[in-house]
Amino acid sequence: MTTTLFIIGLIGLLAALLVFLYSRFGYLVANSEPNERSSHGESTPSGAGIVFAVLVTVGSAIATAGSEQGLGFFTFSVIGFLVSFLGLADDRYSISPGIRLVIQFGLACSLGIILGTYEIFGRTQLFSFVGLANLILTALIITAAMNLYNFMDGIDGLASLQAVLAATALAIILGLDGYFNLSLLMGITASSCLGFLFFNWQRARVFMGDAGSLFLGYLFAAGPLLLPKSSGSYAAITAWILFPMLFDSIFTLARRLFSKERFWTAHREHLYQRIADLLDSHWKVALLYGAITAALGLSAIFSTPKSNLTKLAPIFLIAGIVPIILFLFAGRQRGNG
Repeated sequence: MTTTLFIIGLIGLLAALLVFLYSRFGYLVANSEPNERSSHGESTPSGAGIVFAVLVTVGSAIATAGSEQGLGFFTFSVIGFLVSFLGLADDRYSISPGIRLVIQFGLACSLGIILGTYEIFGRTQLFSFVGLANLILTALIITAAMNLYNFMDGIDGLASLQAVLAATALAIILGLDGYFNLSLLMGITASSCLGFLFFNWQRARVFMGDAGSLFLGYLFAAGPLLLPKSSGSYAAITAWILFPMLFDSIFTLARRLFSKERFWTAHREHLYQRIADLLDSHWKVALLYGAITAALGLSAIFSTPKSNLTKLAPIFLIAGIVPIILFLFAGRQRGNG
């Protein structure tokens, strides 16, 4: 246990060092220029998410090499790296949204074919009507998660802090339940993102870009596929912990669709962006969302049967209603403005 924690900490330090170097020279790879839709005011290196994507990919593959699940984790890691590389290419060259979605969906389908799918319509053979329906819906869920997480990477520190908190909570839950390989992967993710967060906090010296946000969305959505089919609904636990991100992104997307706006174009209409404008601060919003995610993560940990801790039902209630209050507050303030 001590050795594992030491390795995870070492990876965090390595991530910090690599991100520091990227903050100095990353402009040679990809640069984010300020515009009317952005939340930053100066040119900033982007695409630094490739750093923690590589560390998570290599670290988890090495850690699980030789184990029963080694091949599965290697496959998961390689596809994750390809997702991140696609994001990095988009950070540099601005790939067409349609092409990007097709590639994302193809990678998600590949993962489902190799590792298996979410058994949404029941357990059956892959190449049957129900099996193909499971595959398509699983790929859609993973593709959607990549892009929803990407939507939430719009202010300093928000997406990276969410990743640190969610991955930490999941690492603890999976460890308590005996799924040590995936717990280690989540621990490496938390440590790597923490190393990145030091340089992404307001005022950010570097951005994760699509290289990081797409990878994190993939990791959280597809990670449960590495578990036995009898392990329970860890996808639901992940969604619960990341509820602030999901609520904000899905609500904003639905509102833009209802308004017949071009939902795939950049904008500044997310809940977190409105609150950041009201508070004139990125770090306050990141901490606010972080507090909600931390509460949801604790509630999930305390509700784990093997945690031997008393369930804290009020946390569920408080953490569940806070995003709604934030939405009502931001909408009211915008209306008054």
